[in-house]
Amino acid sequence: YYKNRNLSSTSWSSATLIQDDSNPYNNLIDMALTTDDAIHIVYRDYMDDIQYKKWSGGSWSSSTTVDEDGGRYQKIYANSNDIYVIWNDTDDETIYLKQRDTAPLAPTNFAVSGDYNENPTFTWDASQEADRNGYVIYQKANGQPYVQAGTTNQTTWTDVDVIIGPEIDNLTYMVKAKDKFNNYSPASNEVSFWGLRKNSGGHLSGPGAKNDKPNFYTLLQNYPNPFNPSTKIKFNLPEDGFVSLKVYDINGKQIADLVHDLRKAGRYAVDFNGQHLSSGIYIYKMKTGKFMAIKRMLLLK
Repeated sequence: YYKNRNLSSTSWSSATLIQDDSNPYNNLIDMALTTDDAIHIVYRDYMDDIQYKKWSGGSWSSSTTVDEDGGRYQKIYANSNDIYVIWNDTDDETIYLKQRDTAPLAPTNFAVSGDYNENPTFTWDASQEADRNGYVIYQKANGQPYVQAGTTNQTTWTDVDVIIGPEIDNLTYMVKAKDKFNNYSPASNEVSFWGLRKNSGGHLSGPGAKNDKPNFYTLLQNYPNPFNPSTKIKFNLPEDGFVSLKVYDINGKQIADLVHDLRKAGRYAVDFNGQHLSSGIYIYKMKTGKFMAIKRMLLLK
């Protein structure tokens, strides 16, 4: 039978029947607990077979035969979500070991870091699977299905085909662990950001990229944001032209005229200082002969 009790409780649950046999060999029972909170047991049945059962989701699985006729002294062990059973076979006096390999646990605390116009770097906590054999990073862009973006044996990976910032591609990433039998874990948490992929046809200005003029008009989100008291606003021009970049308060009153002149094609960064302004939301607007964009920024003092 099986019972459980919450540590804060003073009583046990009702007994749940595990196996209905009268053979005394069933007293030779061993139990293991995997990281996913499943309980695993091995025991001998009336035929001297070594049997296995699993408790998960509030019920016991059906029995599965580990060894037929003649096994004894069975033990069961857990490593992460993998199960190992060892026993002595009385027919040939040999010690045997079997493994039930399951999918690794999902990597946790998946996160992305990087400044604007830099390649994104991803980090996560290692899966504790004993036979872990690396990680696979997946990317989806602009609502399309996930595709494989890279693999690594480490817990960090940089996507050199993407830069952070330009609002061209809406990118989402996740990571899965895999083991040596090519079992894949559930997905980690997702992280999302705006960026530009190499295969989007745009120019990548991250490490190793050629420093030529951009292919798109782009107004980037200011950084840092929120800011106090200063922040940087970046914009890209694919061709020469007149540029206007102004800042307004939430009521539409102009606060600053940051750019108001002819500019060559290229990448620009303009500083904005809100030292004399109150905390709140401000709006900045970029306008050229062919392009207009508006973004918000937050001043927190």
